[in-house]
Amino acid sequence: MSLTINATLAKHPCAFSPFGAAIVNKQTREILCFGFNNANGNPTWHGEMEALNNCSALFPGNGLNSAFWKKLTLYTTGEPCPMCQAAILWARIGRVVYSTSIATLTRLGWSQIQVTSLELSNKATAGHFKPLEIIPALLHENTDHLFAWQYDTHSPCPSGCLRRNDICVPSTST
Repeated sequence: MSLTINATLAKHPCAFSPFGAAIVNKQTREILCFGFNNANGNPTWHGEMEALNNCSALFPGNGLNSAFWKKLTLYTTGEPCPMCQAAILWARIGRVVYSTSIATLTRLGWSQIQVTSLELSNKATAGHFKPLEIIPALLHENTDHLFAWQYDTHSPCPSGCLRRNDICVPSTST
């Protein structure tokens, strides 16, 4: 999870939407691919979706190979929204680990569909979707503040950023 958080901050240290994801082989712990929120260009291009698409491109013969996907863990800085969680279920990822929860995102001012990843996963009826292990709130103390400044001008900017005109920008920018 720490690598996912660090990669997200390295990509966008002051990102308005610091949603990043990494897909890792559970057995070897090898990071296979990353994804970062790019919803400015496409409202469905969340970090989890980009990570799934990147892995599908890197491993083209495994798109429908459930044995391949079940060996993987998706780490994400924010709990997957219902769209992303459904894609994770369709891909048959074996484990999801997230930091900041949907409940916390909502409390911080983010618009969210109030369906948790666990609730959605429990709605999946076919054995095709099971089992999916979900590990919530891992290292949330390292991510919650990354989502706090966007809707609260009194919340501090992430490390290395400063507030300019109600947004956080890299402290090295002019």
